[in-house]
Amino acid sequence: MGFSSAVLLVIVAFVFLEEGLTRWLVLGLAVIEITVVPRILKMTVENNTDGV
Repeated sequence: MGFSSAVLLVIVAFVFLEEGLTRWLVLGLAVIEITVVPRILKMTVENNTDGV
């Protein structure tokens, strides 16, 4: 899920946004989607003590 939403953010950044700060912010969010979100999800699964 993180990769597909990151790809969508990149497409939006290049197709709909003009060059500038807003485009860079959206591209930064895409990088966070790829790098940070999977780690957070992995930590959540590892810390699940319900046994489900």
